[in-house]
Amino acid sequence: MARAYVGVGSNLGDSAGIVRAAFDRLRLLGSGFVNSDLYLTQPWGVEDQPAFINAVVAFDTDLSARELLARLQKIEAEFGRERGERWGPRTLDLDLLLFGDARIDEPDLKVPHEQLASRAFVLAPLSEIAPNALVNGRSAADLLASLTPQEQLGVVRLPGTAKLVPPPRVDYDAPGGAGESYDTLRPFSKFDQTVLDAAVEAARVAKGDRVLDVGCGTGRFSERLRELGLRVTGYDPSETMLAAARERAIANPTSTLPPINYVQGDANESLPAGPFEAITAFYCIHYIDVKPFTGRALSVLSNDGVLAIATFPHRHFAEVIYARYFPSLPAIDMARFPSAQMLAEDLEAAGFEDVALRDIYLVFEDDPQALMTRIERKFLSSFFLIPDDEFRRGLARMREDWRDLSSVRRGVRAMIVSGRRSS
Repeated sequence: MARAYVGVGSNLGDSAGIVRAAFDRLRLLGSGFVNSDLYLTQPWGVEDQPAFINAVVAFDTDLSARELLARLQKIEAEFGRERGERWGPRTLDLDLLLFGDARIDEPDLKVPHEQLASRAFVLAPLSEIAPNALVNGRSAADLLASLTPQEQLGVVRLPGTAKLVPPPRVDYDAPGGAGESYDTLRPFSKFDQTVLDAAVEAARVAKGDRVLDVGCGTGRFSERLRELGLRVTGYDPSETMLAAARERAIANPTSTLPPINYVQGDANESLPAGPFEAITAFYCIHYIDVKPFTGRALSVLSNDGVLAIATFPHRHFAEVIYARYFPSLPAIDMARFPSAQMLAEDLEAAGFEDVALRDIYLVFEDDPQALMTRIERKFLSSFFLIPDDEFRRGLARMREDWRDLSSVRRGVRAMIVSGRRSS
C-alpha cells in the first residue's frame, strides 16, 4: 500500500464546486483520505485564462501508480476534461504528485511530478496537509519556503474550505437583523434584472401562467414577474419580509394586473397547492433542504412546468472582492449554498428532465464610499455570519485600500439551474 498525493485543479464552470465534487470521487480510491483547503491561484504557464481553484488530496491505496493514473484520467473524463492546450483551461485536472517513495520516469508518468518543486499552487496545499512529505529529498514545507515572494504571489488560501461547516441560519425577523431596511440596502439592480431575464427564459412562461415565487422576501422579483402578466404567488417564511412586500403592494397599486398572493410558509415543510406552470427561487436556495424541496416542487408543477433556481456558484465565493477582506466568507457561503453540480444532481435525482445551467457574469464599477456604507450595514446576509472582530478588521483594511479610489471594480457571478417536469 502506498500513500498517494494528488493535485486537483479547475478553472472552468463552477470550478470550486467541481474541485469539491472531485474530492468525493477521489475519496473512493483508498483509505485515510484527507484534503487541503481550496486555493485561488492565478494561471501558470498560459496567463490569458481564468483563475484556478487548486487543492491537494492524500490517501492510501493498493492500486499501482499506473492503475491510479488510469483512474484519475477516467474521473477527469467524467467531468468533461478535454486534453488540448498544455497548461490551458480545463474543467478538472488531476495530477499524481507523489506515490509513496516511488521514483517513476516514463513518458506519460513521472513521479514525483516533474514540476512539483517549483509550483507554489501545489506546494502550498501539499504543505498544509503533509509539510514533511519528501520531494526529491526535501520536505514540501522547505520547498515552499524556498520560493521567492514573487513565485508565491497569486496563491491565496481560502481558510475553512477543507471541511465545510454549516453556519447558523440568518434570522430575517430578528430586531436589527437582515430583514431590516432590506429594500433600501438591496434595491432591484441591473444585475437582478439580468438574473430575472435568465430565469424567465429558463422557465419558459407565457402571459397568464401561474408562478410560485419561493423565498419571495420583500417581493422584488415577484413584482417583476407580475409585470410580465404572470399570476404570482409569493411564498416566504419571514413575517418581516412579507410585511414589507404587502406594504409595497399597497403603496404601488396596479389595477390592470392581478395582485400577488403573498403566503407565509416554509418551503422546507410544504408548498402551496398547485398546479403552477413555473416555480422560481431567487437567492434563497441556501435556506432550503434541496432534496425534499425538489420533490415537493415536482408535485405542485403542472405537466412541462419548470423549476428555475437563481443562485451563486461556489466559484463566485472564491473570487468575490469581499473575500479579500473577510477570509472566512468563502467557507461560510460554500457551506450555505449548494454548488452547480450538487443542484443539477438533486434535480435529476428528483425526476426533473432537461436539467440545464445558465451562467451569468457582470462587472460593476462602484462608488467606493457608497459600497462601503452598504457593507457596513451588512447588505448581504452572509455578513451577519462573519465574526465581529474579523468584520471590523476587514472594514478597516477596506477603508484604507479604497480611500483614494474613484471606483471599485467587482465581478459578480450567478447561475440559473432549471429542470422540467415531464408531461
